Amino acid sequence: MLQLQYFDTVCQAGTVSRAADMLHIAQPSLSVALKNLEEELGLELFARRGRGLELTAAGSRLLPYARKVLADAERFRLEAAWQKEQDKNRLRLSYVDVVEDQVPGWIRKIQQKEGHRQLLVDTQSASTGEILRDLKEGRCDLGIVSEKEEEGELHFQLLEEMEYMAAVYERHPLASKESIFLEEISRDPFVAYEKSSMAGKLLDPLLAALGFSPRIRYRASTEDAILAFVREGFGVSVLACRPCRVPSGIRMLKLPQITAKRRFYLAVAKGSRFRETHSESILRALTDLEG
Repeated sequence: MLQLQYFDTVCQAGTVSRAADMLHIAQPSLSVALKNLEEELGLELFARRGRGLELTAAGSRLLPYARKVLADAERFRLEAAWQKEQDKNRLRLSYVDVVEDQVPGWIRKIQQKEGHRQLLVDTQSASTGEILRDLKEGRCDLGIVSEKEEEGELHFQLLEEMEYMAAVYERHPLASKESIFLEEISRDPFVAYEKSSMAGKLLDPLLAALGFSPRIRYRASTEDAILAFVREGFGVSVLACRPCRVPSGIRMLKLPQITAKRRFYLAVAKGSRFRETHSESILRALTDLEG
């Protein structure tokens, strides 16, 4: 690339000495570079005319190609610089789907924070396990997850807590109550989380510790799917989700026996580019939920 730049500059300057001045290099070094280029191509690019240089026929034919390569290289450099700036102002946010309705408001909080008004946010929903893996492997900048690791490569901060409640369809005999005990739904068909889901792994031990063994008839991987089963009268369930996500036709009843809450955390990789540049102020924006 440097040889092509020398070739183009000599063509513009007309002499090696003038071109060397323009390039801020020694004249002998420029002459050697041009000679090496000609030897590499097996062609003479210049013919001497007095004190100046004149392009040969081969040099004239090759000059437009050299200038196109140089122009493309400059466009490449500018595009790379622009992309670097874009990446610096881009946040890749992944979240578990139970908090999906909160994400637009959180993005607005981030963008209203001083210094982040131009921040672009790419979002996707995924499981907690997928988000933690993406954070560690650099495919995600910030995650909202339902479980934290005690030790490791990630930093966690508590974002929100949700109560576990019983979900029954609106014509269920218990639907008029505000709260119930687990024993009151022990004979009902139960819609449970998939065994492999993180939400199920958190809830099942809580129910077992209270001596509750549900009559599981159906399983689903997400809160929305579980609530769809409940709405159609296929059974009852226990889950934690925001009231605005509960569809019509379902009643959510308090469960005073379950004092534990489902927790959601902000997760970011220790030592990541995002943590070094944006992490602290964005964490403050997201955790200031009442602001």
